[in-house]
Amino acid sequence: KGDSFAYSTNGNVYVRDFLSLELQNSFSENDSQITNPFSATNSSLTYPNVEYYIEKNKIIINSQKAALSKIESKEVNLPVYVKNVAVNNNQDKVACLGIENNAFVYDMKKNEIVFEIPYNNSSKDIYFTNDNQIILSDSKKTVSIYSEQGQKLKTFTNSNKINGFSLSPDNENLIIFDGNGILNFFNIKNGKQYGYSPKFNSSNIQKVVLSNDSKRILV
Repeated sequence: KGDSFAYSTNGNVYVRDFLSLELQNSFSENDSQITNPFSATNSSLTYPNVEYYIEKNKIIINSQKAALSKIESKEVNLPVYVKNVAVNNNQDKVACLGIENNAFVYDMKKNEIVFEIPYNNSSKDIYFTNDNQIILSDSKKTVSIYSEQGQKLKTFTNSNKINGFSLSPDNENLIIFDGNGILNFFNIKNGKQYGYSPKFNSSNIQKVVLSNDSKRILV
C-alpha cells in the first residue's frame, strides 16, 4: 500500500519500511507462510485485500474480504506462459505479459482472451489503474493506456528506449525509466511530462516504486 516494500534474494523474501528501511519481516523459501506472508490480523492491510503470484501459465489469486475472514484462493490457467500479470478491481479480468511478446487481457468468467496487443519486451511492467484501465509499454518508446475492451486511450512518449515504468498509488503520476538511467515524470491526467531526474550512477535500473504520498521514490 506504499508504506513498505518487499524484495527477494538468495531464496529469502524481506519486507522493509519505506521510510526508515527497517526490516519488518522475512521469510525463507521453505517457510509455510510464504504463500500468504501478510497475516490476516495485520492492521495495515486495506480490505478487500488481494495478493497473487505466477506459476508459469497459471496464476494463484488469494483474496480476503475483511480482517480475520477466510482467505479465498482461486487458480486461473492461462493459454501461455506469462512473466507478469495484473488483476482488475472486480477480479474478473487479468492483464498479462506473455513470454512470446504478446500482451493480452483474459476474462476469468468467460475463460477467453478479450484482446491482444504487442508490447515492448524490455519492460516487464503492466498495471490496472484504479478505474480498471490497462497501462503497459506497447513500443520501445511509448507507454499507453487501454480500456478493458482494447481501445487505446492515451500514450506517453519517452525520448529514449523504455526499460520500465511505475504508477503512483493514487494513479496520478507515471514514472518511466530508460536505458540511460534517467527517470522521466508524467502527469497521467493531462499526459504531459513535467520533470526528470539526474542520471543515476548505474543505468541498469530494474524497478521503481513510489511511496504512498508520492514524495519518495525507491529505485
